[in-house]
Amino acid sequence: SIYQLLIIIFKNIQDNDLYIKTIDYLNKFHQFGFWKTHNVRNWELESKEQQKGKYVGLKNMTATCYLNSIIQQLFMIPMLRETILKINNYSKNNVLYELQLLFSALKIYEFGYYDPRSFVEINKLNFYEQMDAEEFFGTLIDKIENDIKKLYAKTPSDQTPTPKDSKSENYRYKDIFKYFFGIKVVDELKFVDCGHKRYNEFFYNSIQLEIKEFNNINESLKNYSKTEIMDGDNKINCEQCKVKRTCHKHLIFKSLPNILVIALKRFEFDYNTMLKYKLNKYFEFPFELDMKEYLMENHKETNTEYELTGITIHFGVVDFGHYYNIIKGPDKKWYKFNDIYVSEFKEEDIPKEAFGDKEALEEDSYKEKEKGKKNAYILIYRKKAFES
Repeated sequence: SIYQLLIIIFKNIQDNDLYIKTIDYLNKFHQFGFWKTHNVRNWELESKEQQKGKYVGLKNMTATCYLNSIIQQLFMIPMLRETILKINNYSKNNVLYELQLLFSALKIYEFGYYDPRSFVEINKLNFYEQMDAEEFFGTLIDKIENDIKKLYAKTPSDQTPTPKDSKSENYRYKDIFKYFFGIKVVDELKFVDCGHKRYNEFFYNSIQLEIKEFNNINESLKNYSKTEIMDGDNKINCEQCKVKRTCHKHLIFKSLPNILVIALKRFEFDYNTMLKYKLNKYFEFPFELDMKEYLMENHKETNTEYELTGITIHFGVVDFGHYYNIIKGPDKKWYKFNDIYVSEFKEEDIPKEAFGDKEALEEDSYKEKEKGKKNAYILIYRKKAFES
């Protein structure tokens, strides 16, 4: 126990090697501090928790499967996970700290699954209310970025800043998510009459693709970048001419991320019924994806090829459903992460598990609210040239 180790330290203070080894051992508990929970429940291990496989699962706190899915997807990006753990976090009461504890638990926990209760609580989430997984992904990134900004903006009063301390050390992490997920999209306007052009740049951590009228990702990507004619009442003001003109408008990628996150728009709103419904239609996505043709002219990207490494699946209907993952590990094997259960998954079974319903092709079949079906909702692609 830790108590016994401390006794050894005091009894053998003259033994410098033993002292150093013991301190190093204790430092591991300080760095990976998930065990420091005040939640007594975490010490009451159930029988299922004894059966640990290659990876650790996460307990569903009633309706927190969306959270479990996003956390496991992030954890299974090794470089991102290790970078998060390296951040020098002086605070013990922020989302970043709880994420560090959660990642350390998933990394070295000795049992089959872990209870993420404290992480749910620090995010002020309702155990009984399901959230959209892609929405949670964006919200979580905003919170972590805000916590990091606070860390490098000021130094704790009891700390003396050094080149490896607070401000200077944590400042380099301020763009961590932009480095992994940042997509630069340009809204390009070409004015027909005067020939002037205007560009508006946006950064996103994920992109949303329409699937309702499309059968696969390439069709959806072409639609994402399609040209829209802004005419009549939709004319746009040309800043150089100071007058509204007809223009051609389209979105195009200026730079690509190391990790490309794609959300498939399976949830639609019906203005006739004023209700949301889920698109269960069949939609294919490749195991390898080349983004070259969707980049703007004169782009600087040299690596445009991606490989599929993660899928978040939604099973059910709009208001009542379940999220789980299929993720490719560093060992090139696929694993199914379904809350507390983690098991190997066959690559050849992915189309059946994630592409959707082949029969849901007609408009009427889109609105089968009573039928719970499983299909891919979020896709994770890793740039081939990027060692994550």
